[in-house]
Amino acid sequence: MGDGLQQLYMAKSLSELNNQVKDIPKAPPKLLVKTAQRVLKEAQLVDGRKDEEKSYVLYMRYFSIVMSIQKQEEYKNNKKYYDSLLDPKMTVKVIGRAEELQKSLSRRYEFKNSAKQAEKLAEEKRATEKLEKERERERKAKQAAEAAKTDATTNGVTEEGCISCEKLYSLYKEKCSTYMILDTRPQHHFIESQIKLPNVVSIPEELLKPGLTAARIGSELEEPSRTLWVTLRDKVDYLIICDWFTEGPPLPPPLTVLVDAIVKVYS
Repeated sequence: MGDGLQQLYMAKSLSELNNQVKDIPKAPPKLLVKTAQRVLKEAQLVDGRKDEEKSYVLYMRYFSIVMSIQKQEEYKNNKKYYDSLLDPKMTVKVIGRAEELQKSLSRRYEFKNSAKQAEKLAEEKRATEKLEKERERERKAKQAAEAAKTDATTNGVTEEGCISCEKLYSLYKEKCSTYMILDTRPQHHFIESQIKLPNVVSIPEELLKPGLTAARIGSELEEPSRTLWVTLRDKVDYLIICDWFTEGPPLPPPLTVLVDAIVKVYS
């Protein structure tokens, strides 16, 4: 706080600090006097170091010991003697100093707790704002993705060159455009589940190695796929490549090899 006081470390509130003033054990007054003198000396030493918490606890402990002594019959019978050992004026000073420390500590605890509460609220606000921003970004990203998906699709064909099942079916039914389907699934899969449409060419993925040319592909194909590849490849409106799992870019290596071989023919 800029006044040289030692930082608070013993408690979070004055009531919590008061709980640290230990109960005074039952003992003869003479023994308690020695304890009180020792506690007072330590309290004054700690007070000089500007440790308000510990000095407050020690002053209150000193006061409690004095009160315990004064309640005993031996004190009442030898009041003058004990007062000479424990000066009543010192007890008054101790009470006054404890009250000063109490007021100071009360303000400091209140300030510290208010600062902590403010920081906690500020941290919660920052966390909430961060979460809201993240949700807003996710919402906008989702909207942008949906918009891009909608904008990118025209008549069933996307800008990436992907064709929908509906568009393929319309090509087959309406016969307004020509097509050839290049099925890159393994040969045994093609045989077991061939697409029931015209102009389907089986180009097994095991044939599609880097550097392959369109001519080499034709020489590796079996009939009737070879004839369709050679005679229709450059005459149809759509060359449709498919496999089991690919839904769009990025394409797996076999499909990339096939696309490169086709593009090189026309480049």
